[in-house]
Amino acid sequence: AVLAAFGFPLLSRSDRANDAWSPMAALLAVLWIGMQLLALWQAPADEPNQVTIVQVQSLCATGLTVLAALLLSLWLTPGTSLRDFGIPGTSHLKEPRYWLGGFIASIAPTYALLFLMLEFRSEDSQHPLLKLLDESSDPATVLWIALMAVVVAPLVEELLFRVVLQRAACRVVPRNAAIV
Repeated sequence: AVLAAFGFPLLSRSDRANDAWSPMAALLAVLWIGMQLLALWQAPADEPNQVTIVQVQSLCATGLTVLAALLLSLWLTPGTSLRDFGIPGTSHLKEPRYWLGGFIASIAPTYALLFLMLEFRSEDSQHPLLKLLDESSDPATVLWIALMAVVVAPLVEELLFRVVLQRAACRVVPRNAAIV
């Protein structure tokens, strides 16, 4: 509703079914998701979920490698443009409005959920990266966790799901169904 109030359409009217599509990128995305599911399936349930700085560094390196491979496979696909990577050809002056609108739209739901979940939060249910920050708040740890949580994870997620898998789904099902 906030984005609509700022004058942004909730769904673009452009038809993306004719966009360039990379089967190699889709295969890389499916393999990445499969690796993550396999790691979750093999993780012992009785052990506490502890994370070390070496694991965070390894995840950053893996995420950057997957990001580079996906970008390379998309870039090598004939007929691709910056729009295919989720970067519109519109003026960059409009982008901060999107950021601000998205930020404002997320504040109320975030704090509402935080308030509703206070009763269920404990030391045991704390995210492993927050536990690592509690144990060691040296600048290198903060930098690696920030790189992972703020840069690598969002970029890989957006590229995997919005650019690659959603585009692949648009080729099979109607566009509005692929968004879901």
